[in-house]
Amino acid sequence: MMTSSRFTFHASRSTFALALLTLLLAAGWTPAPQEGEAVIVGQVTNGTPDGVLPADLPIALHAFSGMEEQESYTTTLAADGSFRFDGLSPEEGEGFVVRVVYQDVTYVSDLGAFEAGQQELSLPVTIYETTEDPAAVLVTQLHIFMTGSGDWLQVGEYYLISNTGDRTYIGVEDSEAGRRVTLTVTSPAGAENAHFDNAGLGERFLEREADFADTEPILPGTATAEVLFNYDLPYREGLRVERAFDVPVASVVLVLPDEAMVLEGTGLTAEGTMDTQMGPALSY
Repeated sequence: MMTSSRFTFHASRSTFALALLTLLLAAGWTPAPQEGEAVIVGQVTNGTPDGVLPADLPIALHAFSGMEEQESYTTTLAADGSFRFDGLSPEEGEGFVVRVVYQDVTYVSDLGAFEAGQQELSLPVTIYETTEDPAAVLVTQLHIFMTGSGDWLQVGEYYLISNTGDRTYIGVEDSEAGRRVTLTVTSPAGAENAHFDNAGLGERFLEREADFADTEPILPGTATAEVLFNYDLPYREGLRVERAFDVPVASVVLVLPDEAMVLEGTGLTAEGTMDTQMGPALSY
């Protein structure tokens, strides 16, 4: 049930070679990389206690230079959960990420890069089983930024979303959205120009009749998902803004760069001035 909140010895030579090959294979031997070639290895683990590792799970390796993808490679998961990409020739400054899709959810490794003289890089990946139960999901931090601009109040809401469980929350099928929905974000009454940064409407976020639906799965861990939502409100003295959420919210910080504005409300505590990219700002 939804909880709501407010506000990765002696023998013939051929016999000897065959025996050696058999021994090496039994020991899980893999050839050392040739001079000048690099290898990326890793282990996929399932972070859910009763989780499994599917045989022959596809593994993808992506090479990036800056923000541009340069090459990609594919292999399959070994029975022991390991994977290996041989014969790589990384360029200076190139970064690598391993990607695994399990039960329609994408999991990625940390971004890794080869240092000078390094020939082997390890990029492990953790996958999880899934759940439709949102009980372990919460907004760890919500920052609301408000700026006055003429007759308008520009509002930005930045969410850090966590999952305290051991399964990825995938939400439930929504007939109106036509996809699985994990969270909903509503606009206050009278809001205009509502939009999301990065993946916008029609991609990650879907507009419904009364709110916006987030379709991003929420992986276990702290701050594994984030949302940046912006909108404008007609500005007037005494403006009342109400926010309601379908999961618990652990912490809310409201920031006003404009010292000519003040906030009042039940439970609000003035925390003084903080430094922001826009200069000093009042926080509550």
